[in-house]
Amino acid sequence: MPSRQPSRTGRPSTGLRSAIPHTKIPLTGRATTDLAGLQRMRTSSEPGRPKTAAPFSVSASRGRVRALPPPRPNLSDPRELKKKEWKLNIAELEKVCEERSRLVSELTTQNCSLTLEMDNMKTQLNAKTMLHESACQEVVARLTADGERMKREAEERESSLKAQLVTQDQKVRTLLNDVVDLRGKIRVAVRLRPFVKGEDAGESLSHIGFPDRRSISVNNGSKPTAYQFQHVFCQASQEYVFDEFKELIESVISGYNVAIIAYGQTGSGKTYTMRGGEGDQRGLIPRAVEFMFLTRNNLKSMDWTYEYAASFLEVYNDDVFDLLRNERTKLKVVLGTGRVDIPDLKTVALQSPDDLHELMLLADKNRSTAATKMNETSSRSHAVFTLRVTATNAISSEAFTSSLSLVDLAGSERAKESEVSGPRFTEMTHINKALSNLQNVIRCQLRKEAHVPYRNSKLTMLLQECLGKGNSKTLMLVNLRPSFANLTETKRSLDFAANVVVREMKPIWPLCGPFLSKLCMVVSVIGVVFLALLGAFFYVGAVSLFPELHFEEEPMSKAEIDRIYATKAYQCWSAAGLYLLTLIFAMWQNRLNEIEVF
Repeated sequence: MPSRQPSRTGRPSTGLRSAIPHTKIPLTGRATTDLAGLQRMRTSSEPGRPKTAAPFSVSASRGRVRALPPPRPNLSDPRELKKKEWKLNIAELEKVCEERSRLVSELTTQNCSLTLEMDNMKTQLNAKTMLHESACQEVVARLTADGERMKREAEERESSLKAQLVTQDQKVRTLLNDVVDLRGKIRVAVRLRPFVKGEDAGESLSHIGFPDRRSISVNNGSKPTAYQFQHVFCQASQEYVFDEFKELIESVISGYNVAIIAYGQTGSGKTYTMRGGEGDQRGLIPRAVEFMFLTRNNLKSMDWTYEYAASFLEVYNDDVFDLLRNERTKLKVVLGTGRVDIPDLKTVALQSPDDLHELMLLADKNRSTAATKMNETSSRSHAVFTLRVTATNAISSEAFTSSLSLVDLAGSERAKESEVSGPRFTEMTHINKALSNLQNVIRCQLRKEAHVPYRNSKLTMLLQECLGKGNSKTLMLVNLRPSFANLTETKRSLDFAANVVVREMKPIWPLCGPFLSKLCMVVSVIGVVFLALLGAFFYVGAVSLFPELHFEEEPMSKAEIDRIYATKAYQCWSAAGLYLLTLIFAMWQNRLNEIEVF
């Protein structure tokens, strides 16, 4: 079969044209549309082909594809308008996308630059942070070391100052004790209570005089009798009385045993002085406890630790009973070497002054009282409140124990005046006996006698630690009634106190201390004896014993030598006699200058 060759013009050859019958194939509208769609598909599938190519159609009559002109847009067609609008929107969106791409590119570039810069700054910051941390650690270490050193130095200085403070406190306590001792280890004070309900408050006190703060006189109509004591209080307040004896309470805190004894006739205010009432009427017992707790708080800065324990007992008919127990049981008193122990006595630790109130109420409830002609609520026993003190110091390791005894004695009475009998008479007998034994013990203690009769009564046995023994101090506070009707008993109370007053010799040479005074007395006695013996030696006959002695270059006769030695003997005896007379005169003069211990 002969091949068909296209013509130069691209048209089919005439032979083929002649072979194929010339038939015109009409194209319907759908075919034309399908052909246009095929053209669009080919255009979209061929990237190199322009998308705006004109649609094409097939002409069957000629047998070739012929390009069709682009359809003319119908401006009245809404779809065309919408299409045009979309094209404009697409163009704007493409511009926006291009602008966005440009901005994203710029921001990406800036981000990279800033990230790099931030990394560099982080590196620099880390380096500087490490440098500063190292410097700060060095500064902190140096400051910490300086702080520790300063703290250590401050603690050492504080410890040193505390040690010095403790030492100075010890010296102060020693000096205070010396001052108290100079005033007397055993003192006597007198207190005149004011008039109370039932007494004539308008009665004059002309029968009792107070020349000064240390003297009191009693005038019964004949001749005034004067007494002198260390303290005399004329209707003084409770606070004033306590302030006068506060130094004794300080001695307890310093490690000394102290006893304050209230003596007087029944109804003279002994219980009021010791126990007191409420508020400003508080007595010595509550005020002393309050003061000791206050002092304990002040001494905490010097590392002092104080513990207080209280007990309350009574001596009734020479038997001991515990006032802090409701059971009425006799207690056994064990007398050791310088210390009295009561095994079954109840002791209560005090944590604050408020703890004392309940103890006082219980003791008042259990104490023995009875009505007499002289007093409706007369105390029939001797009440003894004891506060034991235990102290330790953490700095000096010093430790001591001491005690404060506050004694409310039973009132002294006379059988004729009180008109008592039966049990009351037995009570009065034991009371007066105990008071008499107390007077004897104080007198023997002040006279420094070898034997002190502490065992004569239970009261003196219990108080032997405080009655002028060792490092103890005692105050006897004599209470008086102001009325003239009780003047006789008032005078007896003052006589009782005056009988225990002992006079103490001053040194012969007041400017010398006790040791030098005693030394001078011994030397004086030795001098007197030596001069007397030397005079006797000359007088007996030194010439016969030593005949070779000569007083001049030329020999003297025996008579002349005897005369010379006799003269010297007389001179020695005269000197010894004068020295002895001087010593006797000084001792006699010292007796005239005696001072009272109370």
